[in-house]
Amino acid sequence: MARRFRRAGGGQSRRRIGLIPGLARALGALARAAWRSRQLVAAGLVLASALTGMWAFAARTELFRVTEVQVVPAGAVQVSDTLIGRNIWDVNLQALAGELKAKHPRLKDVRVIRRLPNVLRIEAVERLPVAQLQLRRASAWYPVDRDGFIIAQPTEQPRQRLTRFLGVHQDSPAPSAGKRHAGERLALAMRVMAAVRRARELPPGRVQGIDVSQPEQLRLVLDDETEVRCGDETRLAEQLARLRGVLNALQRRRQLAMRYIDVRFDQPVVAPQPS
Repeated sequence: MARRFRRAGGGQSRRRIGLIPGLARALGALARAAWRSRQLVAAGLVLASALTGMWAFAARTELFRVTEVQVVPAGAVQVSDTLIGRNIWDVNLQALAGELKAKHPRLKDVRVIRRLPNVLRIEAVERLPVAQLQLRRASAWYPVDRDGFIIAQPTEQPRQRLTRFLGVHQDSPAPSAGKRHAGERLALAMRVMAAVRRARELPPGRVQGIDVSQPEQLRLVLDDETEVRCGDETRLAEQLARLRGVLNALQRRRQLAMRYIDVRFDQPVVAPQPS
């Protein structure tokens, strides 16, 4: 039986619910929740049935049969003719991309995209060369990307606008075309190239070659074939600053081509071309 009581101090009264009425309310709430849950379950079953029917339709209809495979850029990969006529939803995009990348290791990445209703688009991302090297002394020049992957597209003469890496062929194991090379000399050449490009003292493109044959005695080759003798990597920044000072002085004197410039010392040594 419900009773009313008043709090001390004249506060408002509140209703205390007895045990039986409280149980009745709880049972009512459970019944309403069960009814709503049954409705939700029914709606879920209807939705699942509709989705199943739609999937069955998509799997059987000719609308989603592959009629075209687009490759961008054109000819970047060779695609099997068996893709034509398959249901576009049956094609495992990730697996196909992995298969194509394994067949064409020169590519940095491959993406496969559905273009509904019936076109597969394959986008090949070419590797971007940042330098070039020789696999052995006096051999052809191979481009290499930032990841150290040696692209199997050799040329007899060095490419213009690509820095020449010299001495990388001395790495053990030796570098190979069509593979990523993780040798220390190649990694060192990459770091030196990055340091040269960061150096504000040198104009862009002035350094054409980086010789890492002897890592403790690095060599740079300028665009006029002047050899720059440096020490090891740890003092490269200050040596590049010295080099800029020497080049400025030579330019003022109109003496541009030198046999070598040695910047290992506080007072750089300059050797002119033999007359």
